[in-house]
Amino acid sequence: MKKKLIIFDFDGTIADTLTVVKDIILDLKTEYHLEKLTEKDIEQFRNQEIWQIAQKLNIPIIKVPFFIFKIQKLLSRKIDQIKPFPHIPHLLQDLARQKYELGIISNNNQRNIKKFLQKEHIDFFHFIEESNFFLGKAKVLEKILQEKNLQKGEIIYIGDETRDIKACQSIGVQIIAVAWGYQKKAILTQHRPNYLASNAKEIKEIINQISA
Repeated sequence: MKKKLIIFDFDGTIADTLTVVKDIILDLKTEYHLEKLTEKDIEQFRNQEIWQIAQKLNIPIIKVPFFIFKIQKLLSRKIDQIKPFPHIPHLLQDLARQKYELGIISNNNQRNIKKFLQKEHIDFFHFIEESNFFLGKAKVLEKILQEKNLQKGEIIYIGDETRDIKACQSIGVQIIAVAWGYQKKAILTQHRPNYLASNAKEIKEIINQISA
């Protein structure tokens, strides 16, 4: 079925926030009593689920959203340091030219996302939706399907985490997982996304293939 709506995650899919977020977490070591945490530890988190990371950081899962909010607040001061992943701007431009509707669903806040998109001149998106940490992206996807009167086969999500894969699988929406984001290819593959892309060109090829 031809896709009408393509929805992207933001962090780790469009924007390369990983390096900046690593630095922020290391800066928060004292405040969160993480003195033993190293950059190597943070890199290992890319092979783990969010609950495993919280356990390693000794942060109760219920407090994880507050930790993420703190990171986002500090991230807003460093937007100028963040760049899009290679060839993503060209991909977005091409998809917009092909008349696809583009959207973003992210755990990041709209202010950070809009500031970044404007800075990079890649504001091709019709909407930006924030997702609740506990309810997840599935609820937001269902809301969008209903509001736009679309069938599940008419949309596809593009994201970089196992949480994205699980959300899409739970409601029957196809997903392209990307191997350059917060979680590595090995753990993404274990969760069996519909498609796995290693670069922006492969995303375009997949979309062209399934929309033919």
